[in-house]
Amino acid sequence: MGQLHLFGAQTQLEILSNLGDPLIKANQLIDWEIFRQPIETTIHKDTSKGGRPPYDAILMFKITILQQWYRLADMTAQYMINDRLSFMHFLGLEIGDKVPDGNTIWDFKEALKTNQTDRKLFDTFNKILEEKGIITHKGSIIDATFVTVPKRHTTKMMMRT
Repeated sequence: MGQLHLFGAQTQLEILSNLGDPLIKANQLIDWEIFRQPIETTIHKDTSKGGRPPYDAILMFKITILQQWYRLADMTAQYMINDRLSFMHFLGLEIGDKVPDGNTIWDFKEALKTNQTDRKLFDTFNKILEEKGIITHKGSIIDATFVTVPKRHTTKMMMRT
């Protein structure tokens, strides 16, 4: 295995940006702070008795967005965030930062179901995506590019004996 380059992560992020990374575009177009108050109102964790401080509300919400866009289970999301530089950058994490585990992600999503906060957040989020020209289709992010795909016609194959 070769040496790590001092500015390797930054170089990779620049390459991703130049290639048109949709996650970078989403961060540029969306004011994530509008989601903070509804999330924190719904999920109020009492830290007066000690314990680990909660993860940032926006970080956790953005993880649920990644899960929707890339169809990731909770444990898979934890792995992919640790594995993918573009996910870390989207979430505002640096290499070596602590990433929420699968159970924490699940707990967050369950807590968001209170008073259907999850549905309200995603409705607001989808409205913003439409207004900004980022289009989602069944949880996949598409960068406002339409691709025409010819219909596939299947025909029965004759078997020769």
